[in-house]
Amino acid sequence: MKTYLDSTVLVSLLCVQSRFHRAADAVLAEAAGRAFTSTHALAETYRTLTTLRLPIPPRIACQLVEGLEPSIRVIAISRAVYASALAETARQGLAGPIVYDAVHCLAALAGRAKRVVTRNASHFRLFAGSMDVVELMERGIDEE
Repeated sequence: MKTYLDSTVLVSLLCVQSRFHRAADAVLAEAAGRAFTSTHALAETYRTLTTLRLPIPPRIACQLVEGLEPSIRVIAISRAVYASALAETARQGLAGPIVYDAVHCLAALAGRAKRVVTRNASHFRLFAGSMDVVELMERGIDEE
């Protein structure tokens, strides 16, 4: 199944000390070459890695993010996806950083994902339409 991984899942993949690491690995294996993410997710992943409680040094964080590409396809986000995310968050009367989750979700839809995996499912459900939204849990995924 074509699966979009948002930055919360990518961070969990890259941080072996994360309590979600094994679950993220399992999702990637289950996607069996059909996992993808976006350029936006890569930037968010770098930002998170470099601002953790015990931050990863920028040079190492960059190498980790770049190392994702052999196993996860990366799509560029068009201006139209960003415009749609802004319009949809405004239409729903939403403000603040939720716009970034809208960008992820609309990028997943543009890439024809059948599901999106995230640690922030409630936000993604606001924008997913008929796409499945799966919550990454410590012991796997929660499919509602």
